Amino acid sequence: MSVRTTGEERADLLAQARERWAARDPHAVVALLAPLALEELVAEPELGFLLATALRRTGNGERAFELVLPLKSACDRRGRDALWRRRLNLEAALQLERGATAAAEVAWATLIDAAVASADSEMLAHGSNNLGVVCTLQARWEEALSHFGRALAACYRAGDRRGLAQAHQNIAISYRELGFWREADAHFESALETALADGSDDVVGRAEEERGFLFLLRGDHRLAAATTARAIERFGRTGDRAGVGEASRVLGLVALANGRIADARALLHRALDAARESAGPLLEAESELALAILEDGAGETRAATEHQATAERLFTTIGAAPWGERMRARITEVAARATA
Repeated sequence: MSVRTTGEERADLLAQARERWAARDPHAVVALLAPLALEELVAEPELGFLLATALRRTGNGERAFELVLPLKSACDRRGRDALWRRRLNLEAALQLERGATAAAEVAWATLIDAAVASADSEMLAHGSNNLGVVCTLQARWEEALSHFGRALAACYRAGDRRGLAQAHQNIAISYRELGFWREADAHFESALETALADGSDDVVGRAEEERGFLFLLRGDHRLAAATTARAIERFGRTGDRAGVGEASRVLGLVALANGRIADARALLHRALDAARESAGPLLEAESELALAILEDGAGETRAATEHQATAERLFTTIGAAPWGERMRARITEVAARATA
């Protein structure tokens, strides 16, 4: 049953929600605000925004998306203020996670223009970081690195350590895919140090699992497994289902490289289940692709064909076909080690 509130009660809830968010406790924000009726969340749109952000942070992207759209009109009436920009950034991030890459790119371009006009370094950093991710999915490496460099500069100006860690991680991924191992590892290290200092466990976990993939590509299976296992433990503690899925995919690839086919299959299906539960089409596509390559090597032609067709459809739908081709080459390289 939805709870109704007075204006004074909403003001008190907002103060409490801000305090819990500042304490890095998104679960507490969800517990506080989830009982409110939609009308209450729209009447004080920052309440709705904080709840949507906390829902996304705790792996409930679908519920977050269902909330962030009704907040648009209320934030539009406020003009292009800070909350308007923050809501737009959240909507774009949720669009990307749902696979609407083109819509996300347009939203972030709009956000960057608004952030520059208002001298909002924090949102400039977020928009630049995220546009870089879009470019990464389309293998537009120079553009991606340009956006991430802009994000780094904006984060330094804003004193945004979380954004700084994310920018370092994104640069590391670009360098990894370009084959610059040393540079990639240095940026992963910077991402981890900065995220740990900031207390951003979710960013730490994602840097660990992406770094684990780097170690796997470099041939260090032991370090890849240890690093990725830490990420799974971290995501498990924070209740991040999507994060557990992402790390399970990498750990499945480690098992594949070591010839442990049954373990690899189980871990990749775990990743696939997490992707479907959290509405993560990119992770779903990557997991389907990995299973296609695994089953092909195991002689399961029909299963391989089905997984491959699904992966291709998903990568195309979300505008990430170039990333899919890059992942195919990477996973094929990993699988070849099991038969070498």
